[in-house]
Amino acid sequence: MSRPRRVSDDEIFSAVRRAVVEQGPSVSLDVVADSLGVTAPALFRRFGNRKDLLIRALRPEEHPAFLDGLDAGPDARPIPTQLVELVSQIAAYFDNALPCMSALRESGIDFESVDATFEEPPPLRIVRALGGWLQRACKSRRLRIEDPTAAATAVMGAVQAPIFLRHILKSTEPFDGPAYARGLARLLLRGIAPSATTRATARATKRLRVTSKPGPRSSKER
Repeated sequence: MSRPRRVSDDEIFSAVRRAVVEQGPSVSLDVVADSLGVTAPALFRRFGNRKDLLIRALRPEEHPAFLDGLDAGPDARPIPTQLVELVSQIAAYFDNALPCMSALRESGIDFESVDATFEEPPPLRIVRALGGWLQRACKSRRLRIEDPTAAATAVMGAVQAPIFLRHILKSTEPFDGPAYARGLARLLLRGIAPSATTRATARATKRLRVTSKPGPRSSKER
């Protein structure tokens, strides 16, 4: 008699995610077990119950690789290059995480149960790390931002918005994260570090407004 196949937790989690995305959150664990060459009771013995298995498999990755770059950066490369890279990585993270989080909600699992499995919920961790990255870029005079934390929150919202919209609208169009990241980075940098021409134009416009204010009317004009 052949020995039961041994599978890793990561293999099981990948199989669960694939089955849930393809067939919905109510998919039978027998389907998952069959795809792995094991039995459903074996899955229950390892994870205890269906809820715990779904949470472990579908919760967002707690420490995505790009967090290390955020915590250590910015590096010596041009800021626009790094910003495009970071936005692309954050967008890819949420593009993968959103369907799984939606499946957890549809399964009746509250997010408090999911958050309890983290030391710090990943979205908050990402905002905090991005805020630190922006703050260090400001200290090195490579960016000019009044409130790096607010800027980080705005970036996170801008990154997640098209992903949520695609999910709500059930769009099947592929999401071009790098192209969106380039456009968003250009928009952000224009606001964060306006060009000398833009600043000169703003100063000239302000002077024009001041000098064009009407003075007191003469007696003839009255």
